[in-house]
Amino acid sequence: MKIKYLVFPMFFMFAANVYAGCTVYEHANYQGYSFIFDSGTKQPYVGDAWNDKISSVQVSNGCALTGYLHANFGGDSETFGNTNYVGDLWNDQISSVYCSCN
Repeated sequence: MKIKYLVFPMFFMFAANVYAGCTVYEHANYQGYSFIFDSGTKQPYVGDAWNDKISSVQVSNGCALTGYLHANFGGDSETFGNTNYVGDLWNDQISSVYCSCN
């Protein structure tokens, strides 16, 4: 007895929401604890748990994270895309952030 299989291609359309935001990590190379800031978040103080502890940044397509040296967006600032290490100058220095996405 010969068995034949009919294969019908099936196409599914999904309406998916695409997440946009910025994730910060406590260590380089996206290691350690992480925290997500949604698109458009203006955080004047990252909180005691994250103050001066950010070492790497990962962002969704079209997003960037601007880090500020002091709370309330004070002091110097630097804008990061996907960055596995924010560099010696910014490592463990960020106190406020703005996550912007197109």
